[in-house]
Amino acid sequence: MASKIYQIKISLNGCKPKIWRRVLIKSDMLLADLHKVIQTTMGWSNSHLHQFVKNRTYYSCKVKGDDSWDDMDMVDYKKMKVSDLLAFEKEHVIYEYDFGDSWAA
Repeated sequence: MASKIYQIKISLNGCKPKIWRRVLIKSDMLLADLHKVIQTTMGWSNSHLHQFVKNRTYYSCKVKGDDSWDDMDMVDYKKMKVSDLLAFEKEHVIYEYDFGDSWAA
């Protein structure tokens, strides 16, 4: 199946005035690549942990040698595509970055 073009809105939660960006991505883009798009689009430095959250399920990239991964209720998104989380128009997913400062988009 051919990939579709998704227009997504990335907005920073809890900020007034609202800080947001609109980007076009392919539906078959890997979540790891979407992470990079969000980092670049928001001007962040990719120096903190991150995760995607949808329907109380947490998706993150497993770090080699991290023994605590098995104790957490996480899904490794290494091979997942954007369309695996966003299949329908107006669906939402939360992207959390820098858990200490709680940036969420």
